[in-house]
Amino acid sequence: MYFSYGIPRGLQSIRTDWRASIYSTLIIAASFAMLGIGVLLYLNVVHISRIWLANTTVSLFLDQGISAERRQAVLERVRADPAVIHAIEVSPQEGLSQLAGKLGADHGLMNGVDPANLPYTIDFDLSVDERANIRKIAARYGALEGVGEVVYAERALEKVRLFLLVTQAVGLFFIALIVLSFLFIVSNSTKLSLHTRRDEIEILSAVGATRSVISSSFVIEGMTLSGAGFLIALGIAWVSYQLIVAALIWNPATSALGERTLFFPLKMLLPAFAAAVLLGGAGSHVSVSRMLRGIEG
Repeated sequence: MYFSYGIPRGLQSIRTDWRASIYSTLIIAASFAMLGIGVLLYLNVVHISRIWLANTTVSLFLDQGISAERRQAVLERVRADPAVIHAIEVSPQEGLSQLAGKLGADHGLMNGVDPANLPYTIDFDLSVDERANIRKIAARYGALEGVGEVVYAERALEKVRLFLLVTQAVGLFFIALIVLSFLFIVSNSTKLSLHTRRDEIEILSAVGATRSVISSSFVIEGMTLSGAGFLIALGIAWVSYQLIVAALIWNPATSALGERTLFFPLKMLLPAFAAAVLLGGAGSHVSVSRMLRGIEG
């Protein structure tokens, strides 16, 4: 029945009332675009965080005023550790220069920063085998005399993980709102089509057509509009993604970040497209069922 009546009649309805169809499709696309861009940002935060998590560098920030002998003693202690691959001492001047280089800024912009107010640091990398023990190793060196603070990737990522949990909770809430608004849009679009075709529906019902036969064209219409809206939203998300990546790569401070971003993988897009189409069909089916109950009642 879908092939003989539902599909041809649904597509004909879209062509006949093309203005309303375009309007509904654009609204659906806007909802999907908001949802897609939010999910894309979240995926990239997770992706870059995992890359950062692979970093095994530990930095020991030494106390201000620590003597050269004590700095050397801490450095030798670190180098003697079998878990450490490479350890170096970084002076305040070197640290400031490295920071300027990472930011892509001219050193002259940091003339106002006094290196005397910055601490010496000892940076070292751990062997891959010791990756799981990074917290214990950091705590051990944090207890050494002259070490003020220990910084490593996982410590910062603990805050990132908390941020991601909050983002997930907020994101799920907004996803639910967007899905509800999407169903509302599809339902209203179907209602408009229902009212314009009420006589046709009453005739079909009078000649004994089942609900599934009557609703088939409306379900196809909702699925088609939802699928088109999804594809338009995907195009909007792709253009937005390209603009953001171009802006990141253009800036020397964020060029490396821009090269590590990712777009939606195909294995995610196909189920998402199927879900969008099914949601569109479900929204249309609910509207048709309500109207048919009113007619039959």
